Amino acid sequence: MHNFDMETARKILMIPKSITGGKDAFIWPAARSGLFSVKSGYDIARKTSGTINTNKCSTSTPPFNNWSEIWSMRVIFRANLSEIDFTDNQQNSARETPQQQNNQTGVTWKPPQIGQVKCNTDGAHLKTGPGATAAVFHDSEGKMITVNTTKVLVSSAIMVEAMAIRDALKIAIQLRINNLIIETDCQVLYQAIKSDYNIAELTPLLHDISSLSQKVLRLGFTWIPREANMLAHHFASLQQHNPANQDWSLSFPTIIERTLFNEEEIARALLRNNSRTLP
Repeated sequence: MHNFDMETARKILMIPKSITGGKDAFIWPAARSGLFSVKSGYDIARKTSGTINTNKCSTSTPPFNNWSEIWSMRVIFRANLSEIDFTDNQQNSARETPQQQNNQTGVTWKPPQIGQVKCNTDGAHLKTGPGATAAVFHDSEGKMITVNTTKVLVSSAIMVEAMAIRDALKIAIQLRINNLIIETDCQVLYQAIKSDYNIAELTPLLHDISSLSQKVLRLGFTWIPREANMLAHHFASLQQHNPANQDWSLSFPTIIERTLFNEEEIARALLRNNSRTLP
């Protein structure tokens, strides 16, 4: 790394490597597809150079301030009001505790079906410092089979989410789990996996997920909202802020114990309801 400045070296170290033989490839980082386009090149030039006048239309004579005219239109004004309302709602929602959100939406974690194993995955990411992955495995009774947390060096939130799913598949193969459902609260990543759509920065990770998935006999992926993924969320967050790599095998933090208890209660209630409905 002596040939690169510190920032370039840091970015190089954040590039994920395939563990299943995925080939290296050149990508254009300014586009999610990894493919260059004139539009993406122009966007980069506009952001990095002060010589491009974005206020003037390239085909107008004389020059005309198209942006000021567009933003003065009444329809945009209404859109601005809608955006303000949406932002206010999001901020109010962010102030609510997970318990309050659960009570309002009715969204909770649910155990897998009998004979199936569920793995909830999540990733924690900050622009400064390492990220962390979490993969939590449950049986149909709501009991935690195992949990894996790992600190990782990544460049984006979606990258650490993909690493968490790759970790989940690796562990499932090691434990010989052949009937698995993986849940993630990252909708973009879920859609990419289900539709086999490539996201440039995730190319090696998506290759690994595809290759490892073929080694699990019965496998499904599901998207869930954050409120139904709180245990994995807590594990990832705690691991990220765990400077001493504390061993939790003997005693979990209170927030983990409380969430585990709640999930087991949910599983027991569902099992009781199912037994009542059987003939």
